[in-house]
Amino acid sequence: MADQLAAAGWLDRTRDPADRRRLTLTLTPAGATRLAELGALARDVQDAVLAPLTAAERATLHGLLLRVHG
Repeated sequence: MADQLAAAGWLDRTRDPADRRRLTLTLTPAGATRLAELGALARDVQDAVLAPLTAAERATLHGLLLRVHG
């Protein structure tokens, strides 16, 4: 995955000088922009999917999903 993100220009990989086996992964400015775009898209999809629910129902669903996940 890191190779694909780096190839797209969204991630920089730097070798750790103390341990050449270790890589430090850093989000590039282009990666930060893309991440923000994807976050906005995810919020739009979430709003569309949950549109039939009231705010109280969304809060209940959120709490239940946290219990299942946690």
